[in-house]
Amino acid sequence: MLYAALRLNAAHARLVDEMVTALNGESGGGDDDGGEGGARYVAIHLRCEREYWEDVKGRRAEQEGAEWVSASMIRDRFEAHALAVHPNARVLFLTYGPGLQLEPGEPRDPALLFDGRRVETKHTLLGREALAGLTAVARMAVDFEVCKRAAAYVGTSRSTFDNLLAQDRAHARLGPSYLFNHLPSPAIVMRTDAGLFPNPADAIGAQAGLTDPFAHAPPLMPAHARRRGDITASLDDIDDEDDHNTAGGQ
Repeated sequence: MLYAALRLNAAHARLVDEMVTALNGESGGGDDDGGEGGARYVAIHLRCEREYWEDVKGRRAEQEGAEWVSASMIRDRFEAHALAVHPNARVLFLTYGPGLQLEPGEPRDPALLFDGRRVETKHTLLGREALAGLTAVARMAVDFEVCKRAAAYVGTSRSTFDNLLAQDRAHARLGPSYLFNHLPSPAIVMRTDAGLFPNPADAIGAQAGLTDPFAHAPPLMPAHARRRGDITASLDDIDDEDDHNTAGGQ
């Protein structure tokens, strides 16, 4: 999670501002149809990259348990609960890492999964030339910031990218974060843990409405990182060996 300890430079920050402006421009309404801070779009992490699929298969073989949710399953769960996630979810921003693992019958362009909605990614918003000038870490950092500023965020508790996003969004009160990996329930469920728990049952069962969720950090977070706002300091110290809370490139 190298990008978690970085800060965007001025050029990258401008790219993020341009992307967010383009995403919010579709609705153009008042605050009644936006999220916290006036955001108009919902960000979704398609956490079904090939490296994650290989990790899931390996852990299944070891009988340690793992959830696999395909892109179509994420789509179906979101469409069934879109109004609950956000009442004006007409604009979606998709984030995913290299090697997206698409199932037979799924369109090669993941944006086509969400029929009837405007769907954007960093590729569509920035274009090939701008992306070519960004390192892999910069691309992830730009995605992270755009997702952070969404009206709502949908991801998985088994991703460090998603958990850090949930922490940052909760700390800055930027709107709710949701899970699609609470199996076997075919639902999109709001997480109440501020991104602190990799187990989906724990992530949605944590005490809701914490005034300072970082004061209630789980044992896997060292004491010096439990201070409010000291989010990035914990990343080098959290031992996620037992939780397999890894996300590879994303």
